Amino acid sequence: MKHDAREAGTRDAIVRTVRSTITALEGENIDCVECNAVATRARAALESGHESLCARSLLATPAGVVTLSTGRLREARPADLITRITSVAPDFEAGCPRWMEFLLTCTQGDTALVAWLQRVCGYFLTGSTKYELVFMLYGSGGNGKTCFLRALRDILGDYYCAAPVDIFLASYHDQHPAGVAMLNGARLVACTELPEGREWNSTRIKDIASGERIAARFMHQNFFTFEPVCKLCFCGNHKPRLRAVDEAERRRFRLIPFTHRVPEAERDPELSAKLRVEYPAILAWMVEGARQLWSSGLGEMPSAVREASADYFNESDSFTQWVDEALEFDSAFSTQSSILYRAYADWFTRNSIDGHRIGTTDFKARLLGEHSLRFETLNRGNFFRGVRLRSEN
Repeated sequence: MKHDAREAGTRDAIVRTVRSTITALEGENIDCVECNAVATRARAALESGHESLCARSLLATPAGVVTLSTGRLREARPADLITRITSVAPDFEAGCPRWMEFLLTCTQGDTALVAWLQRVCGYFLTGSTKYELVFMLYGSGGNGKTCFLRALRDILGDYYCAAPVDIFLASYHDQHPAGVAMLNGARLVACTELPEGREWNSTRIKDIASGERIAARFMHQNFFTFEPVCKLCFCGNHKPRLRAVDEAERRRFRLIPFTHRVPEAERDPELSAKLRVEYPAILAWMVEGARQLWSSGLGEMPSAVREASADYFNESDSFTQWVDEALEFDSAFSTQSSILYRAYADWFTRNSIDGHRIGTTDFKARLLGEHSLRFETLNRGNFFRGVRLRSEN
């Protein structure tokens, strides 16, 4: 039996096939135990959202399958093992001038940022988590970030997942694993309306962004494990805190500024409808970004992203703020470790810092690692060699 790409690529088609197979087995008088065993195996396959490694470089569309490394379109094959599909087919002949104008407006004419965003959007199409990055679109209202994400949602179709942001935030209460289960198989997971004053669940974000195998289950179902292939993209007016600003977090987070607020009188209420006409060409633009990604990587981080990310880390890193305010460095200086940590803890409390105060182990590691100090154990206690409090001067 032949199916078109959409029929072959949807989970509904697989469910129908499984059900018809089970019905056929029952018609052959195969006992209920065996039928149940078949159904259990089929259900496990559906829940796992299994996608072969080869399929992660493919993208199913209504017109066929795109090989993302080359940008070429071909017919779908059963061996592709693809269970998702985009909402539109790419149009490689048409341009998307309204989309490009929109991006240039959002970035205030930053062509380097627009070129980088094309590769990022290409990365969203893939089933790869090679770069282990987390993207955050930040800015106040009226700057295009929601419109940008809406276009990606409409184009990506089954590959897109809108997830509740609480999955990725630290909480004092256990969360049901169904929240994580919904991420299985998605290539772009997006959250909007980031709350104010919350902290990231850094461990979960790391595991998902790096493609670590994780366990989850749907409501009233058994646990299963899967390897996330999704890229995380957050969008909002607020920026959740990082529990600790270490080198791993600096490598992981990319803050993309959407800070140009379009004046009310200049906003186009028909913008979304105009962009919708260009969706096939926008998908082709994204495919070209994926091809460039395969050829030469994401490329150099644009200065706008580098600066916005650095500002975010500085805002989140109360320890560095304290170091800059309270310490001075010279090889002749020496200060007892307990005195330094007490000064840091007092400063943290006195300034009502919003966030997490690092413990003594991380305190020592950061001073030694970031400031090239020596740690000495003497009869009268432990000392950091090369630093003193400014108040001692």
